[in-house]
Amino acid sequence: MRISTRLAVVAVLTALAGCTNGGAVDTKTEADVNAIVRQYAEDIRSTIGGQFTKQGESSMACTGKLGETSDDVYSVQGAYQITLAPEKQLPTLAQFREQWKAKGWKITEDETFGENRGKLSASTGDDGYELNLTTAKTPEWLAVLIYSPCYKSPTPR
Repeated sequence: MRISTRLAVVAVLTALAGCTNGGAVDTKTEADVNAIVRQYAEDIRSTIGGQFTKQGESSMACTGKLGETSDDVYSVQGAYQITLAPEKQLPTLAQFREQWKAKGWKITEDETFGENRGKLSASTGDDGYELNLTTAKTPEWLAVLIYSPCYKSPTPR
């Protein structure tokens, strides 16, 4: 095969690779992504019990899996705080570790530090969300951070 033909074949295969699942950035409204982030947070809150003492979502510019950049490509971060006594913090992380593993999620960070402190992070897999739980002894709370993958807005932002 001639070099120019090989290059053409490689170019076509590369272009087709971007059309497969997991290639380009999916399109989703920011409201829909916020709702998904909030649902992950609510699932965590309802497992622990109690109420959020702080909560909110914010969007930011994002670079897609294939290097896509645009004002319309964004991700959402949810930041939440739940009151949790220090003696319950590590058992709570252990509970989520087992739940997340049972769901087939990948544990990306799992560490303890200090007497009752720790951090647990997981990737949800196919939908590409990242969840992070970090304990705090003073004040007594659990920080919940949820990161969406990049999405393209269906309308200009």
